Amino acid sequence: MLVERGWTFAAASSVTSLVLWIVTLSLPGGGYLADRTGQRGLILVGGLFVFSAAMALAPRTDAALPVFALLGIASGLPCGAIMSLPTRILSPATRAARMGILLTVYYVINVCGPWLIGRIAELSGSPRFAFDVSAIALCGAIVFWFIFRRLANRSSIAEEAKAAG
Repeated sequence: MLVERGWTFAAASSVTSLVLWIVTLSLPGGGYLADRTGQRGLILVGGLFVFSAAMALAPRTDAALPVFALLGIASGLPCGAIMSLPTRILSPATRAARMGILLTVYYVINVCGPWLIGRIAELSGSPRFAFDVSAIALCGAIVFWFIFRRLANRSSIAEEAKAAG
């Protein structure tokens, strides 16, 4: 997208590298904030929302450097809170196997998703498509978090009742 806007390949690659370096710092920072503040939900939803907004804004602005830096910050913040979610509902006896399944699906999606969305973006003739689909998917992740939270609460209430009865 940046090359199509007239950036040199080296400059566009540098911005992409900058995003990855910022993610490297924001990822543990988000986990630290979630643990220290106890506001996992706020870090998770806030990070996903800002990440979604930055993805929607990136192909629509000429201020690529600050928006891409924001992408790096926002994409790393919710990761720790997201990856800790399965431990809330998986029993210790099944956690290893079920986390293995979860991570397998996660990595398959991480490999195939960008390729598929990139291919469709090529066919559409605009890199904006990939950014827009990503922004929508991130909003979907927020919705799924609320669903997960509701189901996890029901599950814990049922387990408490079972243990008490």
